[in-house]
Amino acid sequence: MKIIQLSTFAIFSVRVGEATLFRGRNTNEPNCDDNSGLCSVNPRLNVTKLLQDFPTILDDDSMPKEIEIMCPILRLARRSGALPESMMDPHYSIPSIVSALSDNFGFSLRTRALAFGVATAMSSGQVATFSTYPGFVNLDRLYNVLAGSHASGFTFDGNSTTVSKEITQQTMRALSQLEDADGHLTFEDLQVVKVYAAESRDVSVSRVSGFEAGFVWTFCGGDERGYVETSDVERFLNGQLPLTVGQPSLKWWNPNDI
Repeated sequence: MKIIQLSTFAIFSVRVGEATLFRGRNTNEPNCDDNSGLCSVNPRLNVTKLLQDFPTILDDDSMPKEIEIMCPILRLARRSGALPESMMDPHYSIPSIVSALSDNFGFSLRTRALAFGVATAMSSGQVATFSTYPGFVNLDRLYNVLAGSHASGFTFDGNSTTVSKEITQQTMRALSQLEDADGHLTFEDLQVVKVYAAESRDVSVSRVSGFEAGFVWTFCGGDERGYVETSDVERFLNGQLPLTVGQPSLKWWNPNDI
């Protein structure tokens, strides 16, 4: 039984069942930059090149906040310059989004294909609400397609139109209660907080929202290390680059197992 206590909610308990967790592969030696402390456990991502291409990517104060961009990887890419500014800003073509994320953050071919599918679905949803053009995604209007499916989101809920500082802080307070003595989180911990968020808002964990936990886990190096740093999760949810970067993937898990 895991207990989470948030200042704005009553005590909430979750029984942790026999969920299928992602075990660390520990197959790749990290490549690190000694000056910044940035490390990659993703064989497709070289931190030296990343820092050369985007020298301010770790400098949060120098980057615009971009709270309108509700997807953390897109927010990070836009803030850092990894996603080049579009002539039609805030409308970005699907190929430009997928290429920027894949090339700069080390997506596998499978994740690249999945990202293309996700971007296409987002574009279709926005076209239906006259928010963008066919083949494009409006980064400032992601709530048109994300808020409903991500009602149990880590940084926003179904009523949000931007990233919510309050909801992000609630998520981090819950996660900090589950971290171990070394400041590490398991994938199980992310699952528990995701289910907690859903039940506290009287919604269910949608398949899309479940992917959020899996993406955070993998991008912060969980698959490779068997854990993630709480501080890296906080950085990523705030649109910053984690100091340990893994190979991002869309992983599904069954909320009914939690």
